[in-house]
Amino acid sequence: MIQFYSPEHEVYKLAKAEKRGETKQPGAMQGVKAWMQQKWGLNVVYIHIQESTPQVLHLIFDNGKDYQRWWKISKGSLFRRSGEKLLSRKYKDLLDKTGDNAMLQKISGKKLAFPSHSFSSVAMQEAQSNIPPEQLAALRAKYTGPDVWELHFPGNDIRVFFFTEQQKAANTGNADYEQLLKEYYDLLKPYDEFNYFHWEEMKLILDSKENFDNRYQGNWYYYYK
Repeated sequence: MIQFYSPEHEVYKLAKAEKRGETKQPGAMQGVKAWMQQKWGLNVVYIHIQESTPQVLHLIFDNGKDYQRWWKISKGSLFRRSGEKLLSRKYKDLLDKTGDNAMLQKISGKKLAFPSHSFSSVAMQEAQSNIPPEQLAALRAKYTGPDVWELHFPGNDIRVFFFTEQQKAANTGNADYEQLLKEYYDLLKPYDEFNYFHWEEMKLILDSKENFDNRYQGNWYYYYK
């Protein structure tokens, strides 16, 4: 199984080339992507197959919403056939139509599997990592006052951690931190190659070390879980 979590991963690089239009997958794969778009409105950027497991098709969806929708569609329900069964049948039909007998033989008698991944989550991570460190450091320094413990920049959020709940309450509605959100967005946007960051979706969240320690035992894994 692939671990599609990092901009350095080879599969992400292949998916990025496909999304840019620099490459084009073979006929059956293009057919699968077009069929999923037509049937369910799902945008698949890239389909990855490992040589050792040809029966496993990794579906790289364009965005998190499509990724989540496929998870529900794939399982089916009492009144709806499993998306995985429908896709298995369609994939084999497309292989037959494109004359890919070698692949048909490789998957003969095997149950197909379709693990899924979100392209946008990694692309957003890459955009954030491309902000010059000195620019991000300057932004942190500008807004890290005596009351501020940490500044975090996860996804579409900026999280400002004060030391105490009282300090957090005192800064609720503080226009300075709304300006922080705008300045961060302006730093980030030039590196957003695929336009996944949108101003109207950016959020400012105020929190405190006091809350972090009391509710999450001072553990970032629990906090962001």
